[in-house]
Amino acid sequence: MTDYAVMTEDAALRALNELQHLRAQVSELQRKCTAQEIELRAQRAKRSNLSGQVEAFMHTFDQPMRSTPGLPSNDKWIRLRAELVLEEAFELAAAIFVEDPRLRDLHDKTIEFVRSSWLNVDLVKVTDALADIDYVVEGTRLTFGVDGEPVANEVHRTNMEKANGPLDPVTGKKLKPANWKSPDIEGILVAQGWKNVLPEF
Repeated sequence: MTDYAVMTEDAALRALNELQHLRAQVSELQRKCTAQEIELRAQRAKRSNLSGQVEAFMHTFDQPMRSTPGLPSNDKWIRLRAELVLEEAFELAAAIFVEDPRLRDLHDKTIEFVRSSWLNVDLVKVTDALADIDYVVEGTRLTFGVDGEPVANEVHRTNMEKANGPLDPVTGKKLKPANWKSPDIEGILVAQGWKNVLPEF
């Protein structure tokens, strides 16, 4: 066997070894990608039904959604999200406490603040606050013994019926159409065992 033939055979063996090594790397990458895909699917499966419902609502009503953390391009959407959260907080307070003009005054001043103040968004703090709100809200449901999923389904159903309603020119919030009916929260509570008999405080 000539030196050239030996060198050619050695080169072929090296090439074969490299090919096997590359195949092993590809196989490992495929395994990792498959594992990552499985994990992503598991995360999606764990994703709450509520999150999917809200995404459908925002898509239907052309509200911006980002795929990565960041700020929307128009500050009106930041003000809208802040106003909606605070509006629901005031609605909760009105549902718990006796009617008091101080609450209405505080509401009006707070909404005016949201609509007129300069923005200075700290996304880390915003994200932390939203997580705390989620946690506190779920704890409040547990305190009242309410299963939130059927309620969310009913609210989502009625929210999607607002698609034919007009748009508020100030807030960008979709308003209720003329034939819109509010969600049957009381019916759901009764189905969950509520007797509609409140204790005296």
